[in-house]
Amino acid sequence: AWCLNIIGFTSAGQIAVNSWNGGNVFVTGPTAALNTWTHVAGTYSSTNGLRLYVNGALIGASGAYTFSAGGVPMTITLG
Repeated sequence: AWCLNIIGFTSAGQIAVNSWNGGNVFVTGPTAALNTWTHVAGTYSSTNGLRLYVNGALIGASGAYTFSAGGVPMTITLG
């Protein structure tokens, strides 16, 4: 079994979105301001790749790739 954090923070405190294509595919953004609501969204398509949006603005993208699943049923846990 393996685990992939889809949205999280880097060790430097930057917002990050992650995906998988036989290796980690990621996009990092800015650090989140303390005591401020921040809207974070990550999207994926095989045409556009992984994209990171912060407060409605496109921060970065990975480029096109095909997601490679783990070969077993996958579960997303929110919370």
